[in-house]
This record gives sequence, C-alpha cells and structure tokens, in this order.
Amino acid sequence: MNEQETNDPARSPLGDPPPTPDEAVVIRHEEDVTGTSLRWRGIGHVRARKRVETLRVDEVLSRNVEDATFDRVPAEEDDAGGICTLDDGTISIPVYEERLVVTKQIVLKERILIRKKLETISERVRDELRREQVEIDADDSHIAG
Repeated sequence: MNEQETNDPARSPLGDPPPTPDEAVVIRHEEDVTGTSLRWRGIGHVRARKRVETLRVDEVLSRNVEDATFDRVPAEEDDAGGICTLDDGTISIPVYEERLVVTKQIVLKERILIRKKLETISERVRDELRREQVEIDADDSHIAG
C-alpha cells in the first residue's frame, strides 16, 4: 500500500469499510531509513466509534412555572416617580403621560398713541351773538388817593 492510499480517509488501512460520521480512523506513521532516502510507513492504526444510546423516560415530574400579573393603581401625590421594589417583592414601575397645561398671562402687546392736533380753519357764521356786560359805579370818596 503506498502513502497516498494510507492517508485516504475513504479507505481503512486494514481493508475495513470507510469510517462513518460517528467513527474516526487514526493512522500512526514513523520514518524508516532505507539506503539514503527516508520513507514513511504505517505501523498501526486505531479506530474510534461513537455510539448514542437512547433512554425512554415515562414519568410524571413536577416543575415550577413563573407567571406575572399586574395591577394599575393611581400615583400618590408625593410619588417621586422612580422604579422601586416593595416589601413583598413586587416591582413598582411608574407610567408617565404628557398633559397639556394652558395658562393665561398678560403680556405687553402694543401701545396706542393719541395726539391732539390744532388746526385753524375759516368759516362764515351768520347768527346773533349776545354778550353781557357789567358796569360798576364806584363812590370815589372812600378811596384814598
């Protein structure tokens, strides 16, 4: 058997059928001096097989299954809003929502300026005007002069 045949994984060095996927063939080589040349020669091999056994089980076994439940409760006035663990192991997670807050605020928008303007115009008037006059007669004797 030549070197190529010994290294062929499809053939076993002992003529056995090729190994299955659950088997492996390992060939041991050693050098031999013949004259002035070296040559490899197979001096042994090992075949390893893997077997899988199947064991049927028909038993009633208990196992634990965890489930989660939740309740929605309103937040308290002084709630800080963080995630916390309660004394009984319950985890409390805050849920937020956005609320629109509308307020009124008085702000200066503009100013209105009122100016007085004096204009002289000419106009014809036809009417009677009345005027009262007061006359005073004075006694000059009491006035020191």
